[in-house]
Amino acid sequence: MFIVYSLLNKPYILDIGEGSSVVGGLTERGYDVYFLDWGSPGYEDSEITLDDYILDYLENGVKRALRHSGAKEISMIGYCLGGTIAAIFASLTKLLIKNLVLATVPIDFSIGIVPDKWLKGLQKGVINFDRLSEVYGVIPSEIM
Repeated sequence: MFIVYSLLNKPYILDIGEGSSVVGGLTERGYDVYFLDWGSPGYEDSEITLDDYILDYLENGVKRALRHSGAKEISMIGYCLGGTIAAIFASLTKLLIKNLVLATVPIDFSIGIVPDKWLKGLQKGVINFDRLSEVYGVIPSEIM
């Protein structure tokens, strides 16, 4: 199993306590579990693109998991934005994805997902994401 977390969440989001751990539950049932911790982006990461995350970091991580496990195919679980990333990866890769499981995934962006409070702030000029990005190079995860 290869778990793809959101770029914003930390890997422990699905492992909040003893007895309620996704990774623990999978390993107790005999699965090998792999995932990437994307880390927290800083100014030095401002040039990293979604392509880099998907086609470089994720693909290399999956290749390592396959090599380590000796498996020819892998099951992938995508959580939140990580599910969107996993779906894109699965559609592009030549690696064998046996199963793709997606949970709480933003896929249909034709439906607005931005909270009303943010929209009002953007309209009033109180919130300026472009300025945040200019200053920090990225929008800090603490703000997200």
